Parts: sequence; C-alpha cells; structure tokens
Amino acid sequence: MTSPTSRRLVLIAAVTAAIAVPLVALAASQNWWFLRFGDAPIPVTAVTVVKTGTWDGKPWQLTAYRSATDGICFSLGPTATARSTGYGAAMSCDQIEGVPRTAQSKPYTPHAITFHAGASDDEFPAHIVGPVIDTADEVVIHLDGTILRTPTFDAPEELGSAIRFYAARLPELPHLRGQPPRLPIRKLVGLAGDGRIVACLVVPMPEAGVPLSACR
Repeated sequence: MTSPTSRRLVLIAAVTAAIAVPLVALAASQNWWFLRFGDAPIPVTAVTVVKTGTWDGKPWQLTAYRSATDGICFSLGPTATARSTGYGAAMSCDQIEGVPRTAQSKPYTPHAITFHAGASDDEFPAHIVGPVIDTADEVVIHLDGTILRTPTFDAPEELGSAIRFYAARLPELPHLRGQPPRLPIRKLVGLAGDGRIVACLVVPMPEAGVPLSACR
C-alpha cells in the first residue's frame, strides 16, 4: 500500500494503492492532471466524469477510470484545475469487489468500500469520496463525535456495473500550523435500501480485512 497521487492537497486518509509508471499514448492525450504528471497507473478505460457539484461556492468534479494494475482510480478536486495543474486535487486507486481485473492486476484482496479524504491549501472544502459496491444505497461516515449520512450515485457504464460512488463535505478538520489535519474518520458503513450492512471499513484498517460484523 502506497500513498496516492496528489497535487497541493493535504490528503488525510486512503485505502488505496498507486504507482508511477510510463503512460500509454491514449492516456497521455487525455490531458488530465494526474496523467500529465506521470504518477498514475495505466488506464484501460477513458477517464470519465462521474459527478459534479459545488461546495461553499467552489465547483468540484469527480473523475474516475479503470486501471491495468490498481483497480478503480478516482480523483476529486476543483473543476477549474481538473485538466490542467490539478491544484487542490488528489487521486487514489483501489480494487473494489466486482470490478473486472486484468492480467496485470496486483494481487490485492478487493474491498467493498474505500475512500480518500482531505482538504487543500487553497481553501477547497474538506471532503471524503470513494467507490463502494453497487448494493450500497447510502454510506454512513462515523467521525469523531458526529455521524454523516450521504447517498450513493451511479458510476458511468465504462467503469462497470458493480460499483457506485459517494462524495460528501466534511466538517472543518482540526490541525496544527504546519502539520497535516488530524484524521477524524473512524468507520464507513455501506447500507442497502432495506438497511442491511453491505460494506464496512474501520480506521485504521486491520491487515486481515474488515468483516461486516465490525460495523454492526
């Protein structure tokens, strides 16, 4: 497990894997910031815009693609920099259950849910975002002292039918000057429409994985 790609973003958590590799010509021609800087896994699908929105008057854009080695790669940041510098954005990758693998896929055990969360140094709002298995209609985010609930939304067909995504603003992150924000996330729970727990992640994540019983 290595650190995700970032551009001037304070990234506070991720259950992800990312590598620096040469990019194929198709990927480079798309001109997204994470492909231009040469730190992203090789795409096997086009980069697609999953969702757009606005937080505190700041437009954001969530993009994603399937990679040859690291599963689903996803990035969220200011819309204005998505195809240029990537200022205020970050990208993470993880293998999610049901997403097709390739001959080059790393031997990671797929997760039912993953995330990255962060806040940039240009006052882009703190946020959490990630993919989850398609049976999850809602993600419940357990923070220190509070709980956030956010609906999931469809992924583009190019990414496969086995996943959905979620994205939510976080409360302001406490931190000391010159140091990263303190991680407030303790648990993520994916719920089906009937309230059943279908995905579970606890922080820190045990090496042996997380059973659904950990979120009951």
